[in-house]
Amino acid sequence: MPADLDIAITTWPNAKFRFGYFKETIESLHDHLVLSRHTARMICSAESKRDPDFEWAGEMLEEYCEKNEIELHWHKAEPNLGANANAVLRLCDAPVVWFQQDDWRMLETVDVSDGIDFILDRREFDLVRYSYPDVDNMRPRFLELRGTDFREVDPGSTWFYGDDPHLRRNPEFMEKWGFYLEGGRHASASSALMSKMKRGRARIAAANRCYFRHFGQTSSYPRKQEPRRGRRR
Repeated sequence: MPADLDIAITTWPNAKFRFGYFKETIESLHDHLVLSRHTARMICSAESKRDPDFEWAGEMLEEYCEKNEIELHWHKAEPNLGANANAVLRLCDAPVVWFQQDDWRMLETVDVSDGIDFILDRREFDLVRYSYPDVDNMRPRFLELRGTDFREVDPGSTWFYGDDPHLRRNPEFMEKWGFYLEGGRHASASSALMSKMKRGRARIAAANRCYFRHFGQTSSYPRKQEPRRGRRR
């Protein structure tokens, strides 16, 4: 029997500090993600190409995943954020997927069973977001959803969608909206999906507050491992 929820995570252990990001992300989920009424499986798709400028941390990742009961798969193609996201999503068979990348720290405890029930009961909604840019010039606008603990993201918001942590139905979401764009610049996968969802009048719900913060100081798919500039906090 599949789990009620697949927690799908992408990573690239091309350096020890990137593995450190992954480990911190997983530990924050263990500390704060509660499922009071559902079962979960954690599954990871990791890029397999080595970076010649850094010490490979693949063995460390394998050991950590085995110890923590994380199902690890290796993405064999050229490293690409959209392609690796699609790879892990295709491995999921639970009716609901929690999708996130390996450098998002969960800050507070929340019962995600409430979000699972919401997205299965309210099928007019395509996603439930647990994270969004939480600064004044980037924060989405929200609309009230009476009788629930959730809000609706105003589709006119600049950051209507983001590939930060969220819930989606499986495989319904991909059948309706498609998979991520593969190839292209770093942010093209999420921006292309957001454009499609805006045009298609998608409906996105959000938790009562932002539960995550992005903490990786170096991109997971860098050209020269430069520190990020202008990242949201």
